[in-house]
Amino acid sequence: MKKQLLVCALLFLGACATNEKDDRLTDAIDDFIAVSDLESVPMIRSYQQFDQRALNDRYVIVYTKKEYYLLAYAQRCRINYDMPRKPDRRADPYAIYADTDTFRGCHIKALYPVTAEQAVELMQIGRAPGET
Repeated sequence: MKKQLLVCALLFLGACATNEKDDRLTDAIDDFIAVSDLESVPMIRSYQQFDQRALNDRYVIVYTKKEYYLLAYAQRCRINYDMPRKPDRRADPYAIYADTDTFRGCHIKALYPVTAEQAVELMQIGRAPGET
């Protein structure tokens, strides 16, 4: 019984620490948006495949060969890569619209154009020096 209680307590503390780290990262990205004075756009269009790099469960960098965007979800988007995900809901296969479409199965709140340098900076937020 003591072992089970200890395991439950450790799992709970681990979950709290993960959420706290994720919340700090979300706050840092929110600050980046404000300081950089990023303005959202209603949609992005590309005839190339969109690649992605998840920053956390609230933000994703979406990019093509030439363009970068910070995509913000309306709420936490928890993705389990081992399980099949819901298909994206899009009106246009070559565009992503904020407020109506989904990305990785989650509702999109906002889309912010960023430069390649800003995308790299966003990917480094919350990482230790030298960490990739």
